[in-house]
Amino acid sequence: MADPFDIETPTQRRIILAALVVYLALFLVQYVTGSDLATAAADLLLAALVVPASVYVIQRAREQRETDQLAVVTGAAFLVAGLTIGYEGLATLGVVPVNAAVSLLGTVALLAAFVLYLYQRSQSRPR
Repeated sequence: MADPFDIETPTQRRIILAALVVYLALFLVQYVTGSDLATAAADLLLAALVVPASVYVIQRAREQRETDQLAVVTGAAFLVAGLTIGYEGLATLGVVPVNAAVSLLGTVALLAAFVLYLYQRSQSRPR
């Protein structure tokens, strides 16, 4: 069974690597300067990566001969985390109001997504 989380092409790998380098640069700018614009840009870039990637993972997991339910749930948790990260980026810009519940939901979803992803990876390894 194919892993829905696999990066399939060198182009996908380059795009992800480039986006992560830009994210790291924005994070460092925010850390050094305290710039709200850099914070918002980093959040929105991360959301722009996570949301479509999680939808793609969910689609790939559902298209398998036997739907990988764990990958679907993990992808959904990443999707919620990505949406909340994007919301927080917009809130930093003042486009939407700051909402502590959204922030908490995002933190919980991201934690759940990482735990589920690590569990899914440990189950897919040959023993």
